[in-house]
Amino acid sequence: MSGINRQTVKNLAEDIRYITTGDPGLKKKGLFFAGSLLFYGIIALIVVLFFVFSALLKAAAARRHDIVGSKNRKANKMARTRLRLAGDYLKQNLDSAYYEELHKAVLGYVSDKLTIPVADLSKDKISEVLVERGVDQELIDELLSIVDACEFARYAPESAHEAMESHYNHAVKVISELEGKVKNNTKAKKGGKVAMVILLAGLSIFTSSAQVSGQEGVAGLWSQANSAYGETQYQNALNYYQMIEGEGLVSADLYYNIGNTYFKLEDNPHAILYYEKALKIDPAHKDALNNLSICNSLILDKIEVVPEFIIVTWIRQVKYLFSANVWAWLTVALVFVTALLLLLFKFGRSGRKVSFVFACIVFFFAICTFAFSISAKSDAVKVDEAIVIAPVASIKSSPGDAGKSIFVLHEGTKVSILDDLGEWRKIELSDGRQGWVLDNSIEEI
Repeated sequence: MSGINRQTVKNLAEDIRYITTGDPGLKKKGLFFAGSLLFYGIIALIVVLFFVFSALLKAAAARRHDIVGSKNRKANKMARTRLRLAGDYLKQNLDSAYYEELHKAVLGYVSDKLTIPVADLSKDKISEVLVERGVDQELIDELLSIVDACEFARYAPESAHEAMESHYNHAVKVISELEGKVKNNTKAKKGGKVAMVILLAGLSIFTSSAQVSGQEGVAGLWSQANSAYGETQYQNALNYYQMIEGEGLVSADLYYNIGNTYFKLEDNPHAILYYEKALKIDPAHKDALNNLSICNSLILDKIEVVPEFIIVTWIRQVKYLFSANVWAWLTVALVFVTALLLLLFKFGRSGRKVSFVFACIVFFFAICTFAFSISAKSDAVKVDEAIVIAPVASIKSSPGDAGKSIFVLHEGTKVSILDDLGEWRKIELSDGRQGWVLDNSIEEI
């Protein structure tokens, strides 16, 4: 078969990319997640949860090492085991073994539950501790009567089967009632602490208020604007987009679509203006960057850029990888990971040093992302740049008509605003030249 001569794809023409038709992500002008109350509320919630879980894990570790407390918690289980064994002896009519096990079940439960050493077990001591725990005297008397019955039966002649079964049922009833009494008293003491924890959690969640949603009818305007643009009715599309902007709602996609509409209306300076506005909100907006480069190629003025320190350029490029809100969410995620790693460091059984090292690294990146989010928000909010709108703008050496014209700028050129005096603005070009221009010749980004 004969070979095929492959060729590179050639551009027949160049045009801007199409508008955004999906969810525009509209929000109130000047509203950012970065540096907002919601942002700081979530960070505070993570910190509060860190201390809450630290306290819970610390208490769990203390419970594991608390031998007395462990015996207290297992008292009911041990008593049920011994009562079950006593019940087996009862069915086999083993009187001596039955009363021996029933005696162990009752006194063992009292010893474990009330943390009284076996050597100190006496009727007076048991009665004294139970009274302190708020147990009724009638229930105390029932317990002591069972102990007496067991001790008497161990050395007395054989008892009737009915009496043995009665003692067994009585012991089960008394232990069940004691378990409920002692447990309820313990819960009452801990109730205040639990309520405080729940209150703190509720207050933290309350700080996470919802963001302001777009106003009614905006979705319809957005759909009508996109439809008009697709039908090449660019002026109608621009009117709809400006109605949305007039509601005080902004987004990178809204500004991007307005820039496209101005470009189709052959208004290049306003197209550049709105592409720049879109990039202030989202510096990583690829379509806006692409279309802006096409518009900039149509500008008459060619201005050299003064080179800056390479590290400053790198930091700016990293900062403009994401918008301010994306950097803020990354900060939240990194703070959460840091909290988890610190919990592993404090309570983990292995890899504690590795957890601490990674916690320090992640926290460092959290600080960096926080700085990027605040810096990106500041860049988006401050008004220190403008686009020349007038076809030709004369730049003077001083404000006022008496100033001497030092150079001329054409529409679409981007300038920095340094100062203002009345209707005059002091501007600076990217090559360092400065001058004064009438404010109606430029429009702020």
